[in-house]
Amino acid sequence: MSHSVVELVLASAVATDGTFTVGYPAGKSKGDFINGSDHRMVALQADHRVGKGFTIAFGDTAATVTWKGTTTIPASSRVWVQLDESGRDYRDEHLINKAVSATPMLISLGSPDTADPNGAVETQACTAAGGLATGFNGVYGTDGSDRAIFDVPRAPVAAWTTEAVLTLTCKDEYGNLVVMSSGSGTALTGTKAVKEIISVSSSVDITGLTVGTSDVLGLPFFLRDPNMITAEFQNDSLISGGGQKVFLPWQYNATQINAGTPWYLVCPVYGNITGIRSAVEIAFTTGGDITVEVTGTPVDGLSMAVDTGAAGTLDSDTPTLGHATTAVAPGVSIEVIGSAGFDSAGALNGVLEITQSGGQLGVYVAGSQAVGTATSGDVRGTLDPLTACDGVTSFAIVALVDDPNYLGAPQYAG
Repeated sequence: MSHSVVELVLASAVATDGTFTVGYPAGKSKGDFINGSDHRMVALQADHRVGKGFTIAFGDTAATVTWKGTTTIPASSRVWVQLDESGRDYRDEHLINKAVSATPMLISLGSPDTADPNGAVETQACTAAGGLATGFNGVYGTDGSDRAIFDVPRAPVAAWTTEAVLTLTCKDEYGNLVVMSSGSGTALTGTKAVKEIISVSSSVDITGLTVGTSDVLGLPFFLRDPNMITAEFQNDSLISGGGQKVFLPWQYNATQINAGTPWYLVCPVYGNITGIRSAVEIAFTTGGDITVEVTGTPVDGLSMAVDTGAAGTLDSDTPTLGHATTAVAPGVSIEVIGSAGFDSAGALNGVLEITQSGGQLGVYVAGSQAVGTATSGDVRGTLDPLTACDGVTSFAIVALVDDPNYLGAPQYAG
């Protein structure tokens, strides 16, 4: 890991949520640090980490530190800010400036059990004074058990009667304490992935309490950005990988054009239709529009106008990018359809462009580096897979990890 340390003397006192700026070292700029993760600071004779004692935002000419400690840092105090650079120093091995190693890593998430909403706590009461009536009595615990241990790190869920704030005290897969709470209500949908729950408490007496698991899986590394996921596997099958373009050829001859018969394609990948292109093979007497349907549903915004140009005339169109109607999957039927306006002995060649899903078929949430609270997100990141967990399907991803030793900001422990 590479970093730069900036020493400065504060011109004025910095209270909680107050800010001060840190200039970049000579020869460095925002680009050297904006992809870093493990930023640190020494102030008030103590060490502080980003997401715990402070947050940091990188501006064009300087970084802005927001102090989150409860003690005001007096004016004229000396502080040291360690600005992290992404990854480890690649120049130890290669003579390339401004480069760090981003290692592709295959990360197995196992074959998680089917989500079980009462897997930790089956229906029972929970009092404000004493907690659970009979302990963790779900499948991940036993009657009277003092904890529930999940099969894999995953986000918990809970439901109960009577409005209350429910608080779970847990541990992550590395043994760190994690505290999370609901809002005032009758349900909790966890955003932090945990390996075990060690206590449950409620702001008021409640009944009918269940606590269990969701399909949201915890990642064992810090995910800076979902775009760093390069491939996703289910069982031994690659279901996405890298956002590559796939081009499916099609051809309209005079017989099909005059009859209005669609050209049928079979999709080979997960992804989205992102364009269509054509080249006139034989000139048309009357042109028309080419549209596309996926299993009978028109692709929104995709209507390519083909005029009466000579052979070799090129046309293209793109759909409403990201629209639900553009989504495709292996085995799905795709129809390329000529409008009734075509009337000719002309012919048309073309390709349909599909952008293969780039490792983001599941729902990924990047690791949170905000100052932790009982309701903040997971410090490393989570995945809700494309396919529901069933105890059989295995999940694995390939991700670019620039610093395998960084496991996210400190967990919120209350």
